[in-house]
Amino acid sequence: MAFASFFRGSRGGDDDSTATPSVPGRSLADRAREVHQNVDISYPRIGPFATVMAKRILDGVRAVLEQVGDERRLDLRATVTLERMLEDYLPTTLRTYARARHEPEARAQVERQLEQLACAVEDTLVAVRENNLQDLQVQGDFLDTKFSGSDLQL
Repeated sequence: MAFASFFRGSRGGDDDSTATPSVPGRSLADRAREVHQNVDISYPRIGPFATVMAKRILDGVRAVLEQVGDERRLDLRATVTLERMLEDYLPTTLRTYARARHEPEARAQVERQLEQLACAVEDTLVAVRENNLQDLQVQGDFLDTKFSGSDLQL
């Protein structure tokens, strides 16, 4: 679990992995709940801004899942986008934020990344609502480009 490794890394280990393969049989809703619990636990490390933004992102993930009703009906592109958001983009950004929190210039850059993730999940919700496959593809491509490992290294 990439997000869990973020928190283990904060307790002394240097686990900087940013992605974890999907665990078969675990729903996106279960993964989102786990991430939400970890955000609550990590409040002392990431502070109020990152906590609120992470919860905004997770609320967006939940809204997408509620929109389709049954996760199995979710388009593959949307599924991949949400998986990457929960397992890579959000944990990596929060881990980076925890390191940059007391460096104003770096913190501002990571705050913008959190805002972009929040907008991305909202755009994904709109695309799912409208069944707009082209927008889902564009959104996924944007996230892949923007949140590749090198963009998050500060």
